[in-house]
Amino acid sequence: MTESPFGPVFPAVALAAALAAIVAGPDYAVSAPAAIVAVVFAALTMADAVGRSPPAPRRTGAPAPIVAPAVGAWWSHGRTGREEIVLAIDKIERGGDRPELPTRPAAELAAIARLPDEQFLAYLTHRLDAIEGVG
Repeated sequence: MTESPFGPVFPAVALAAALAAIVAGPDYAVSAPAAIVAVVFAALTMADAVGRSPPAPRRTGAPAPIVAPAVGAWWSHGRTGREEIVLAIDKIERGGDRPELPTRPAAELAAIARLPDEQFLAYLTHRLDAIEGVG
């Protein structure tokens, strides 16, 4: 974020003008122009602050893709890695057609992670085929 070239000038003028409008009271010849100056400089202060703010990050709404090296690393971490793979597939499903998919209970997740290699691969294949609409 960069420093404003006006520093505290805009807010100081806005506050001084607001104070002048309050002190002038019912003397509209002084209070009305002072109030207008206060509002204008308050708006300039806001515009200056917004102009110096970094842009907000954009959200695409699409789930972050699972990178192949991450899956490979999860696979090599045994049961814990298998749980990560299952949870990642759940996250993909929630981002797609099944946002209502409940959180998987820990016991069910552990049971899936303990499956023999062939059964676990078949489970993954079935889940991924269902997501892709193949099966």
